[in-house]
Amino acid sequence: MAASIDAAGASRPAASLYAGIGLCSVAVLMQEILLTRIFSLTIWYHLAYLTISTALLGFAAAGSLLATRPDWLARGAGPLAARSAAGAGVALLVAMWLLGPRPIDPSALGSSRLFLGLLGYYATVAVPFLLGGLAVAAPLAAHPERADRLYAADLLGAGLGCLAAVAALTFTTGATAVALCAALFAAAAFCYAPSARERLAYGALTLALVLAAPLAERVITFLPAETKALGVALRDPNTQVSLTRWSPVNRVDVFRIGDQRGGWWGWNGLPRSYEGKRPRTFSIQYDGHNGSDVIDTREPELLAMLDVHLLRTPYAIRPQERVLVIGVGGGIDVLNALRQGSAHVTGVDLQPITIELHRTLFAEWTGDMARRPEVELVAGEGRHFARAAGERFDLIQITAVDTFSAQTTGAYVLAESYLYTVEAFQDYFRRLEDDGMVSIILGDVIQALGPPPLVSRLTLVAREALERSGVTEPGRHLVVVTQAQGVSSANHSLVVKKTPFTEEELAKLAAFCRETSFRVDVSPAGETNALARVVHAPPDQLAERIAETHFVLEPATDDRPFFFNVVPWRGLFGSQDIFWMFPGSTTGLVVLLMMLGQALFLGGLLIVLPLLRRGVGALGGRATLRFLLYFLGLGLGFMLIEISFVQKYVLLLGYPTYSLSVTIFSLIVSAALGAAACRRAWGRPRRFLLGLLAVTVTLVALEVGALAVVRDAMLGASLTLRIATTVALQFPLGFALGMFFPTGLELLRRVEPRLVPWAWAVNGVASVAATVLAVILGIELGFTRVALIAAVVYAIGTLSLVSVLPPDGTAARAR
Repeated sequence: MAASIDAAGASRPAASLYAGIGLCSVAVLMQEILLTRIFSLTIWYHLAYLTISTALLGFAAAGSLLATRPDWLARGAGPLAARSAAGAGVALLVAMWLLGPRPIDPSALGSSRLFLGLLGYYATVAVPFLLGGLAVAAPLAAHPERADRLYAADLLGAGLGCLAAVAALTFTTGATAVALCAALFAAAAFCYAPSARERLAYGALTLALVLAAPLAERVITFLPAETKALGVALRDPNTQVSLTRWSPVNRVDVFRIGDQRGGWWGWNGLPRSYEGKRPRTFSIQYDGHNGSDVIDTREPELLAMLDVHLLRTPYAIRPQERVLVIGVGGGIDVLNALRQGSAHVTGVDLQPITIELHRTLFAEWTGDMARRPEVELVAGEGRHFARAAGERFDLIQITAVDTFSAQTTGAYVLAESYLYTVEAFQDYFRRLEDDGMVSIILGDVIQALGPPPLVSRLTLVAREALERSGVTEPGRHLVVVTQAQGVSSANHSLVVKKTPFTEEELAKLAAFCRETSFRVDVSPAGETNALARVVHAPPDQLAERIAETHFVLEPATDDRPFFFNVVPWRGLFGSQDIFWMFPGSTTGLVVLLMMLGQALFLGGLLIVLPLLRRGVGALGGRATLRFLLYFLGLGLGFMLIEISFVQKYVLLLGYPTYSLSVTIFSLIVSAALGAAACRRAWGRPRRFLLGLLAVTVTLVALEVGALAVVRDAMLGASLTLRIATTVALQFPLGFALGMFFPTGLELLRRVEPRLVPWAWAVNGVASVAATVLAVILGIELGFTRVALIAAVVYAIGTLSLVSVLPPDGTAARAR
């Protein structure tokens, strides 16, 4: 039975509806995270988010449909929700079967091929989200008087969905996780079903999907885009795939192409005159690209190339006894340190699978380096390790953690990188011996219009960190060695020393560069090239010289960690050909504009069409506008807070996956508890909303201010304690935020219950737009300001609604 009648004669949802909405929300959030991970493999990172944003608009469209077609609920919420939930599961399986082996590619940006491909992705992926949205929105539309508890069940399910996605990708494959997600949709349909016969059918579907999940890979396959490294390899008949493994971080693929020799570092970073032997290689790729090579060390002479390689730069300056490698990858930095005579090497890698492979599959090739007594390999986030480690090092080495080939596609321009910020360098300095060094290898493009943007920005980041550390002449602590790679790109080695470089060290560096034909572009000698002109600019001229360039070169910080976004917005519309000079940044910015445009256009339709079709009823035009502002504010504000704090908790939790899952889970679950507890305050809504707004603004300001202090105090704590701290910090704010939406729904129900589904659509549309705005505002203003802007948005929305509410204790009719 889908509902019963309470003592007051109102329809009361049965317990099965709460179970159904909870399970369906688990499946919807799990689906969103799974598709983001899957599309990051099959297409590119930024296109994955473009597709998901459209799919979420499909979720919001469910509210619009129910607002325009209330007759769909004539038989109650159960039948519609059951059919929609089961349909969402089937549609998800069909979508993955169709799209998995048919990736699209951003290399066709602006072409009809890409446009049609994206359109197909949009239409296919939107269907399961639309049906899932109907399954969640139907109970809310049918029982608006119980919006608090139903919304709490929705949020609780969403929080569990985050954990379910992480667990599924940890212990299963992508295809199996999709099948299990479909099974959750079917289980929700079982709970919703109004009759025993239908429950039997949906129960059988659930069981069938669970039993078939381990076999899903035989039907659903995921292929990477043709221009990805893995896509190129799979088209070569000589390719032998040794391993494919999914994880919440990324998918890992290991392969060899025949007897291929050299790999990336066998052809990049060496003098053009090099004629020595190049080793055979394995390739390890993450999400189909952005990987590295594992070189064969079984013949000692194969490592001779490292003696004249760009990677040797810090060792050419002086011996390095204790080395920290951030980003182990294929192990080239560990092998290089051992060859150059280092006594101890600690390697940290974000992907635990990589560390495992060095102890198993790669052991024979690398001379079992992972088990050598002078080598320690650790699975973890490098920045957090550098902050928390107690030992000190002579050298911290970071080599192409984010590869240039991935940068040029825009795969990182929308993602933060906390390895290349001013605060990161300060953390590195604290882990160094008194005269220790930081060395970073980075690929870049050669620019005819000025200094290469990435190495320029990185060197300015190092300069700012030195100045914040009290160094008055940072130019004496910096060198950049360049190895030209063709006519349009180059590899650079930035070395930063805590103390000034000595004359002897600079002489050794010069001798190494003469031997290899590398070029010293920046050193204390004061070179006159475009890069040195910016890096060595006097403090009072630095801003002017940066402004003279065509790129964003201001140092990246933890609050604005988008290091790879070097093209300003004006670059997309100016007269210079920046679009083609640095395609990675421009692709990312164009995708942001596309996402924002589609959210505004399609979202506007979803908001306006129900009002045109059904009218505002008894609500009135002024009150409708204020309710619109209120629900828009809730959607925008909640997502801006969520995204900004996900970013801020990365450094406390030490792992992006933990930050994403723990932060969202704690925020959403605490919001669910707040939603369940707010009913008793509805008797005096004006007073309640104003008090709730004051509490929310205060909590946002307190959390923003306290997080940095807490983060520094908790560096040495266990992961369990850091997770508990995150949950404790998030709980009060999430509890308060969870009260806004059901309170608004109740106030709307009192005057015009037909528009309750419309409010769901408005909130959903705003949430989609907020995911884009959070990135745009984060790039331009920083995530601290994003959180503060969210508080202002909540204030605008809440005050606009309060202004049309009658005084507490009078008739509950909005003016």
